[in-house]
Amino acid sequence: MAKTNNKLLNNISKNTLAESSGDTISAGFAALMGFAGIPEALFLTPIVRGTTIGIVSYCYDEFIQRRLSKRESQKVENVTKIALQTYYELAEKDEHNAMVSQFDDSQLKYAYEVSENLMLTAIRQSEQTKVEILGRYYGRQFYKGNIDWQDMHQMITMAGSLTLRQLVMIRLIADDFKGLDSKSFIGNPSACVEINRLLDYGIWKKMVLLLALMTLLHHS
Repeated sequence: MAKTNNKLLNNISKNTLAESSGDTISAGFAALMGFAGIPEALFLTPIVRGTTIGIVSYCYDEFIQRRLSKRESQKVENVTKIALQTYYELAEKDEHNAMVSQFDDSQLKYAYEVSENLMLTAIRQSEQTKVEILGRYYGRQFYKGNIDWQDMHQMITMAGSLTLRQLVMIRLIADDFKGLDSKSFIGNPSACVEINRLLDYGIWKKMVLLLALMTLLHHS
């Protein structure tokens, strides 16, 4: 479980007393939103409580004030940008107003914790593709709403602990190896090693893994 930053949570709580906090998006976060292709109108207006953009902006601004290396800062920026891109693309497709509050005051604490877990997990990754997978998953889940916060924590942490090859292996198993040359696959030593490592989780854990990550890897 990600460690909660009480100072940031207090700031979030204060800003939920009104529909608009009166605060505006920071210059750094606004730049990221611009790179993500989000219209200026959405980040030049005051922050609205309970929106994905508002929640991510608080978490991002807090993270970049930490003593991160250049590489770690880039990972935080990348996962944030991809999460915003994914969220906004879905919102635009469905003609959904991204500035309408999604989460009430009772959910903001959990939304912040999951957002922090996302960024902490992204920092620990050595593969950019995994950072992208995490960002897309976060964006889709926050857009869909009705989030089981503990499940989301578990999936982010689980995806972060597996290698990219293991994630691909899970996707292949979930798709019943469609379109794959089974003979060449089975004869591939690296593939066999990764399957064996996944089996080390045990039958029950492997089934939970498959069910949890099917959503994570969908369209990734």
